Amino acid sequence: MFIAPGGFAMILTTEQAFLKSQSQYQALQDSVTRALANGQRIDQVERDLLRQLLELGHSLLMAFVAEHGDGDEGPTTTAPDGQVWQRLPQPHTRRYVSIFGELIIDRFVYGRREGQKIESVPVDRRLGLPAGEFSYVY
Repeated sequence: MFIAPGGFAMILTTEQAFLKSQSQYQALQDSVTRALANGQRIDQVERDLLRQLLELGHSLLMAFVAEHGDGDEGPTTTAPDGQVWQRLPQPHTRRYVSIFGELIIDRFVYGRREGQKIESVPVDRRLGLPAGEFSYVY
């Protein structure tokens, strides 16, 4: 699940996110064409383009995250030191604030049992997510 610009929740597959980004790119081109036809000033065009580029970046980042899946490695996972962790019953939600906006990532986590320390989060590890909510770039 992701929080789209404007704050509404949605679940997107990689393909859906890429299709959305193609539409957004076309809208960028159309916006420049309209600006030329309407004689807009450059600062107005820049503001509009920046807003649209951030939305496009958000869609592409959602596609990237979606492609990494939900982190379900089966009922158990084994740590490099040989410890075995159980998949907790429900996906856990993680907020990630990127330079393009907020994403809410639902993913499976592993540990002893619900309510105790989470020992392994495969998706977070694959994505290289920071310990906190905010992007390293932010």
